[in-house]
Amino acid sequence: MNELEDILSRLGAELEKPLPAVEVPTVEAEGTSEDQMVRVSVTGGQVSGIVIDPRSMRKSSVELADDLMQAMNAGLKAHADALMVAMQAQAPDPTSLSTELDAVADEATKTLSDYLDLMTQMMESTAAKEG
Repeated sequence: MNELEDILSRLGAELEKPLPAVEVPTVEAEGTSEDQMVRVSVTGGQVSGIVIDPRSMRKSSVELADDLMQAMNAGLKAHADALMVAMQAQAPDPTSLSTELDAVADEATKTLSDYLDLMTQMMESTAAKEG
């Protein structure tokens, strides 16, 4: 097997490997209502706690529902933001990936060039023998 076939074989084997499972980090976040009287905790994408200040019980059910909705939406947004930061921290460095890809491309280009040079030499040698 020549060098080009070996590189292509290794590349094919790498491409056939299953991708590693991405572990989603568990993050916690909290959101509050505008008046800070309702707090919602979010963990792992689920509401994990609700704290309602007793003074909120004086509000109408509509006002309390609005406060709860504000706190839940704020908590879910904070959770999504925290999750994005955690996932980005786990992501590979694009500069490093680019450097590795450039090295592979350089190696493949050199190998292909060597292969083409060898083929040219073989063709010239065959032509010289025949002619």
